This record gives sequence, structure tokens and C-alpha cells, in this order.
Amino acid sequence: MKRLKRSLYLKFLLGYLLFGVAGFLAVSTLSSRLTENYLIRSRARTLYDEASLIAAAYSGVYDGKSLPLQSAYPQLEAVSTYLRAEIWIMDRDGNIVLDSAHSWDGRVIPDFDPTATGSRSYMVGSYFGSFPRTVLSVSAPIAGNYRTYGYVVIHLLMDHVQEDAAKIMNLVYISYGIVFLLSLTFLINFNVFVYRPLTVITEGARQFAEGNLNHRIPVGSADEMGYLARTMDSMAEKLSRLEDDERRFIANVSHDFRSPLTSIKGFSEAILDGTIPPELQAKYMRRIIAETERLAKLTENMLSLNSLGMGQTLHKTVFNLNELVRSTAESFEMQCKAKRIHISLLFAEEESPVYADASRIQ
Repeated sequence: MKRLKRSLYLKFLLGYLLFGVAGFLAVSTLSSRLTENYLIRSRARTLYDEASLIAAAYSGVYDGKSLPLQSAYPQLEAVSTYLRAEIWIMDRDGNIVLDSAHSWDGRVIPDFDPTATGSRSYMVGSYFGSFPRTVLSVSAPIAGNYRTYGYVVIHLLMDHVQEDAAKIMNLVYISYGIVFLLSLTFLINFNVFVYRPLTVITEGARQFAEGNLNHRIPVGSADEMGYLARTMDSMAEKLSRLEDDERRFIANVSHDFRSPLTSIKGFSEAILDGTIPPELQAKYMRRIIAETERLAKLTENMLSLNSLGMGQTLHKTVFNLNELVRSTAESFEMQCKAKRIHISLLFAEEESPVYADASRIQ
């Protein structure tokens, strides 16, 4: 039983630890990925808005052949510094016309395809092999007179996005750790209000199973555990009373069995050894039959032992109490003669009718 109790507690503790580990793994993988994706989309929207503003400001001066935007360097450098990104202005063929870092001016992006982003306004990668590290690239078209003259492309190193994601995840880890520690209160409550009372109740059940019905379960709480303990104590009290009633019943029946058996034995021996003359043998044979019927009724009482504690039915009838007394006295005639005892019956009336259970009165 103790092994089972330890197993229950260890299983609950193991489940709690597994829940904590599984929750941490879920947070560290799923939440990390979701956070990074969210930051990518959020930064992409911000960068696209900036690229659209730049494209709108300079679309009017773009004639399709040259891009006189040298005066835009200070603005591009300021926006680039603010966004921690690199800004390009490109024509439709992938030629870099203007670069906020001054490192790509006049270069051509091989395999440039403005439709590579598909339905999205951004892409994550090396941007057609232009960067050795992963970047988030957002492009906005420079358009005018229903024509597209070029593109404003903003590149943000993914390291910056991942740094921000790591900061957010650190906050998530701290929050998860606090929640995990606070959840220990649930484990403590389980130990105090469930596990300990359960062990006491289990010990009480073991005592009851071993026959110690006087044992009481010391759980006085007002919750389900306390109700269970009080119910088991009440059950033990009822079983104890039932055992006492059973012992008393068996003792009474055993005592009642002795009287008719003694009478039957005495009458039978008296008939066999000739103590009773032949002319009186029929009378005493009827007495033996009467005692046999009494034994049968006592046997029925023995078989009804399981009705103890559930209420017993009395078979009441109207009978002559004087006759019952006379019949009972006759059943002890042989015992009385052996001890030289003479019984004289004197009744106030010839008949005394009563309404009762004749066999139990007898």
C-alpha cells in the first residue's frame, strides 16, 4: 500500500515536471518561431512604408533614362541610420543608381527579378546573392504616368530582427519561469489537501480491512476528503454494531437450541429405556415433534441472520398464552424429573389470548 501511495505521488510529481519541460520546449520552439515571423512581417511593413515614401518623393523627377537623385544622399543616409538598414534606388534592369552606403553605386544585380517576392512585398535571403549574410529586403516601385521607372529597395540584416526576437523571448522565458514557480503552489496544495488526507484514509481502509473497526480516520476538513473520512468512520461504526448484533444473535440462538435438543434427547432416552410407559409414549412423541418444529423455527431464525440491522418482521398472531406456557413447561418435564423439580401451573383464567409472535415469545 505504501508503495502504491509513493507511486501516486511520484507519478503526479513526474507529470508536473514533464509538463514543465514540455511547456518550456513548446515556448522555446513554437513561440520563438512565431515571434520571429511576427517581427519579420512587422519590420517588413515598416520598411515598405518608408520605401513607398521615398519612391513617391522622387518618382516625379525620374524620366526613365537617368536618375538625378544625387541630392537625395543626405536623406537616404539619415533614413538608413534610423532604420539600421541599407537603401538602394534601382532602375528596372537591376542597376543600382543610388546607395545609402556608397558601396554599390553603378553595380548591377545579376538575375534581378522584381516579381520574385510574389504576393508579398518582402523577401528573406541574400537578395540574388548580393549579401553574404541573410537580409530582409523590401522593395517599392517608383512609378509615374502609369509606368514603373525603378525601385526603392531597403535591406535590413536579419541579425537585427533576431536580436529583437531574442529580447522578446527573454521576457517570455522569465514570465514562463515565474508562472512555473507559482504553479508549485498547486503541487503544494495537492500534497497538503489531497495526498496527505488520502494516505490517512488509505491507512484507515487498511485498518478496517484487517478487522480493526474501532480505528478512526483523523481527517476533519470540510471538503470531499473530510466527507469521505466521516463516511468511512460511520461505515465502520455500523459494521461494528452489526458484528455485535450478530454475535448476540448467534449466542441467543445457540442457547435456544440447547433447550429443545435437551428435551428431545431426554424424551427419546426415556422412551427407549422404558421410563415412560407405552400408554404415554404417544404424548411424548408429540412433544418430541413439537420440539422438532421449534428447532425448525430456530433454524429459520439462523438463516435470517443477514436481516440484522435492516429491521426484522414479527409474525404476529392471536394465540392462547396459557397454552404456550403449558407447552413450554412440558418440554422441560424430563429435565425437571431428573432434578426432582415439580412445576405446578396456576392460571387466573383458562385462556389468555394475546396478539404477538408466538415463536419469539416461546
